[in-house]
Amino acid sequence: MTHDPIGAPQHYVAGRTIEPLDAIEDWGLEHHEACAVKYISRAGRKGDRCADLEKAIVYLSRKVVLLKELRASFAENPAPISAPAAEIPAAPAVACQHTSG
Repeated sequence: MTHDPIGAPQHYVAGRTIEPLDAIEDWGLEHHEACAVKYISRAGRKGDRCADLEKAIVYLSRKVVLLKELRASFAENPAPISAPAAEIPAAPAVACQHTSG
């Protein structure tokens, strides 16, 4: 395998049969979940394992807060029962931003 630090960094792919990005795309994860998977998958492979796991927790905690806010928003202003699901806005899917840490 050719070393590709951009498309297939070793801390994500070395010794693996499934690349985290492939799992993220296959599972259709949104931004926060994808970032958590990214940090969990590289934990201890690029630097401090605890720091990577703490980063994953930050992303998951933020997602939980957003989901609770969304749930509360819908509880206060529910969509009409006759509205098709397509009319209920979904959270936008955003790719993880590259971080140096």
